[in-house]
Amino acid sequence: MKKITYWVDNNGNKWNSNFFSKEEAEKWSATCMECKDCVNCVNCEKCSNCVSCEYCSDCKNCSHCDNCRSCNDCENCWSCNYSTNCEDCGFCVECNACFHCTHCCTCGNCRNCTNYKDVSYLVGNEPKGEQE
Repeated sequence: MKKITYWVDNNGNKWNSNFFSKEEAEKWSATCMECKDCVNCVNCEKCSNCVSCEYCSDCKNCSHCDNCRSCNDCENCWSCNYSTNCEDCGFCVECNACFHCTHCCTCGNCRNCTNYKDVSYLVGNEPKGEQE
């Protein structure tokens, strides 16, 4: 078992000291505006309990996301930014109104989608995209 230590700021955000120097942690801390209890995040705003996210805002419990807005429980998402929030997403790209999405690309108004390449034209709750 390996002991991991963190650099922790006043909001409970932390950066792994095995990868970040104290100076780097202080620099990234200054880019996380009003974030709380996040780990290894940079350039985020008003997020909480996220891990390794970049340029996100108003997200909660996300990991490895980039440029997302108002997401919850997402992983590896990019550009999720719809006001009704992405939830339980995974590997999404250009999301819009996602709910329980997984392995999506060029998402649209999808709900309960799984393993679709193009869901930008979905209507209602039934996925009609191309299955992988």
